[in-house]
Amino acid sequence: IQYLLDETKTKESLMKISQYEADFFIPGHGDITDNVEGIAELNLLAILETEDMIVDELKSPKTMEDLLKAVADRSGIVLKTSQYCLIGSTLRSYLSGLYEAGKIEYYIEANKMIWRKK
Repeated sequence: IQYLLDETKTKESLMKISQYEADFFIPGHGDITDNVEGIAELNLLAILETEDMIVDELKSPKTMEDLLKAVADRSGIVLKTSQYCLIGSTLRSYLSGLYEAGKIEYYIEANKMIWRKK
């Protein structure tokens, strides 16, 4: 699960960058490459797979904490403090994007925000 702040804008950026033409590209992580389209596609697929996992988990309503645990468990991640914070922040971005896309919804119950699939 890659760290991101705005899931929707990240997808848009990945689609744009795959259209650029250049002799080489220098990614934020990794080696210089001349195949940015392949890297962009792999990153986009990872985002879409994470979206699908979240929506699947929200077939039963969950708090953010419950969702974080479920996603970590499904991904085989043993959360440490930094991962807990980073993945938690990333999941909130996904929730915002999926909510804005009309795929999920939330309600407040007993002072807890509960997320579920629409």
